[in-house]
Amino acid sequence: MADPEEFPEHVLIDFSDYEKKEIEKKAKILRANAESRDWLYKP
Repeated sequence: MADPEEFPEHVLIDFSDYEKKEIEKKAKILRANAESRDWLYKP
């Protein structure tokens, strides 16, 4: 899956090989890492 617009700080993650529970677990880990670095979207 290609990123529609080049931007090195963003990434697209293909979760299509995983079950819903696995996706939720991985997403929680990614979110926790982002929160610890204060890298969340703030409108």
